[in-house]
Amino acid sequence: MKMNVNVVGKVAAFGLSVAMLTSCSSSGDSKSDSAAPTINIGFKGVNTDTDRANNPVLAELQKKTNTVIKVQEMPDDGYVQKITLQFNSGTAPDVIHSSTDTTTIGLINNFGANGMLKKMNDLLPKMPNVQKFYDKEMQSKFVNSDGNLYILPTPRDVGYGAVFIRQDWLDNLGLKTPKTFDEYKEVLRQFATKDPDKNGKDGDTYGVVFDKVNGLEPALAPFGVPNADWMKTADNKLVWSQITPEYKKAIGFARELVAAKIVDPEFVTYQANNGKSQLIRSNRAGVYQGVSSGAAADLAVIQEKTPNAKIVVLEVPPAPGIAKSVSGYGNIITKNKDGLPVGFSSIWAVNSKVKGDVLDGIARLFDFTSGDKLVTVGVEGQDHTKSGNDYKLSKDLKGLRQDGAWDVYNIGYMTQREFWKDLWPAETAANMANTGLSTQPRLVYFSTPTTDAQLPQITAKATELFTQIISGKLDLDAGWAEWEKQFKLLKGDVMTQEINDRYAKNSK
Repeated sequence: MKMNVNVVGKVAAFGLSVAMLTSCSSSGDSKSDSAAPTINIGFKGVNTDTDRANNPVLAELQKKTNTVIKVQEMPDDGYVQKITLQFNSGTAPDVIHSSTDTTTIGLINNFGANGMLKKMNDLLPKMPNVQKFYDKEMQSKFVNSDGNLYILPTPRDVGYGAVFIRQDWLDNLGLKTPKTFDEYKEVLRQFATKDPDKNGKDGDTYGVVFDKVNGLEPALAPFGVPNADWMKTADNKLVWSQITPEYKKAIGFARELVAAKIVDPEFVTYQANNGKSQLIRSNRAGVYQGVSSGAAADLAVIQEKTPNAKIVVLEVPPAPGIAKSVSGYGNIITKNKDGLPVGFSSIWAVNSKVKGDVLDGIARLFDFTSGDKLVTVGVEGQDHTKSGNDYKLSKDLKGLRQDGAWDVYNIGYMTQREFWKDLWPAETAANMANTGLSTQPRLVYFSTPTTDAQLPQITAKATELFTQIISGKLDLDAGWAEWEKQFKLLKGDVMTQEINDRYAKNSK
């Protein structure tokens, strides 16, 4: 029997338009005209740095694995509805690639619990290179509430989130790195009202930039709360960050920044890969949150017109009464041989309808990338040269990204840290090392039945209400009271109890 996932509430909450994509599944025993099976991969998000469907790294990957890879991209803001409609209509991709946020992990696990995904437990024996990393301990972090493993993450050794600040703007205004919350607020004010970029105009820049879905960390960090994740209370219990008193204070702070036009009041209109990134790359934003590799790519664009531009990781000063700022929760799941943290950058799942040569091709694809550096170093002779076991990258970061290396085609271990000396200026390498300053390891990688069913609706409602509060359309106290009411109606209390029960069980 075909099982449907009920998304009426999710669709209504997100306010997304209905748009069915064309059928893209290669389920069954279908083959392409050649001996190579065709594998359809659906990606959450649109990659603006490279063409996923047509680049040298993809061509080399297909040749090395004897596969034909077809690519579909789904914008972040329509992903929940589109991927759900595809699964319910039988048109979902063979392989699903998605982001690592708690909400999306819960959504994907829900598909698995409803029989729509392959059990990775069954697929792992076909992938010896993958299995070397995903031992029992690692698998236990991602097992779903029904006891099955439906997703596997892509490990990577760089890329943790941080808050970045324009050091050259500080220098231009004669300011020092803020060490107190009041100093932080003053820096943001001067970035927005003075002439930090020295273009002769006051007030054409913003102190900080964020959007309605993510990037709120510059306002959240001083209050010690991550954007949307589980955190520990003083009595060692887990609580959803967005329901804490500290989060309310952070939302109030964000509201103040918007009212003073230290943040662009039009942030509510930003779309995925647009708005926030445009302000950063057009030299109009002084403080923003991102991952180290993305910040380096932004800086490369900024420096085309502003050669002396410089960004550094900022350990945001905590607000009064807060022990430590939190710029984000890092997906840190293990440590490498040198004791440095290893996180993960994406998750993968496989459509339950896939079988035969297509399933074998998927296993080859995953296993190859787990034992080969293609996605990390690019194409030999083009992106790098090799002598024995030594690699030397031949292009700068911007060129390598455009060729598709360091993209998201692998489930294998990406070892970018090994190539810092080739790709990154010394200052950028320092930023990458410093992203852990106020980034805390995530506590929860599993989900529960209520989490799977309710968290997308909970986070959608939070986005809706918080956007209204921050933009000034809803009173802070009245808006927060409505949020607490909605959190309970959407079974947030039940979800919290389930998470705590399982966390306690895992800790024994």
